[in-house]
Amino acid sequence: MMKKNILARNIILMDYLDIIASSCQRKKIDVIVLKGGAFFLSKIFKLDEREMTDVDILLKKKDEEPFKEILKSKQFKEMPGSSQAYFKVIGKNAPPIIMDVHFKLRHIKEIETIWASKLISPLARNPNLFILSDEDVFLHLIAHALLHHGCFPDKTKRDLIAFLSRIKGNKNLESFLKAAAEKSRDYGLNPVAYYPLKEIFKSRPDLLSAEKNLLFKPAGMEKIAAVFFKRAIAGHYRFLEYLLPVLYRPSMALEYVFPTGEFIKRRYGEDNLLNGFLRPFRLLKNIIYGHG
Repeated sequence: MMKKNILARNIILMDYLDIIASSCQRKKIDVIVLKGGAFFLSKIFKLDEREMTDVDILLKKKDEEPFKEILKSKQFKEMPGSSQAYFKVIGKNAPPIIMDVHFKLRHIKEIETIWASKLISPLARNPNLFILSDEDVFLHLIAHALLHHGCFPDKTKRDLIAFLSRIKGNKNLESFLKAAAEKSRDYGLNPVAYYPLKEIFKSRPDLLSAEKNLLFKPAGMEKIAAVFFKRAIAGHYRFLEYLLPVLYRPSMALEYVFPTGEFIKRRYGEDNLLNGFLRPFRLLKNIIYGHG
């Protein structure tokens, strides 16, 4: 029954992705599908093999307003308390369809780097729909878990193993890992990636050897940050949700404390001086107590 429920849910989510993506094509809006949706489009998983809770996509900031119009035309609404998610209720007993819209990725300092990279177009019928290159899918898998959630859950580990198994079956795994390690160094991502990949080596040395794991080893001052990312492997700690992104990109500290007016409006209902003033205190409350 569980597998049938996963299949049904995933079919609905991917159908809605197709509907939204078709509307984007008509408006010439480029869409990069992330995470679960990308795994299905690239055939890493079959639709009944991995649970998907929402659809994650990356857009260019200039396309934000026309994309909102598309969502509105499909009866999607802004999700309360979220700065970037939209939802649509499809039935009394069915979970809502959730679209999580991103305009940047935390592990990428200049998002134009991604748009200028070698993207993959998985569907011939929609040239405006993309997924990331294999190397970027691999690195985003690791980075998203640690830089958004402050931990490295078993689900992410399973995804990485499935992804590397697919690479091993279709490509030269050694060449892929070398290319991914080069990108990781360019992004400054080695402090984030090294210890999660060490977990893969421990359980599947046929996919990632100790030698290849060393390609991602942090150097110099990166080793200090890597200690905290290693701590996140052991389990979830709320303070790490906030600390790890700042360790990776210190400017995140200012973004946390002084977010945009749009963020304030989406999160607290109205962009005004009071909500702006209270934001640091609410943030501290959230770090300590997990709400607010």
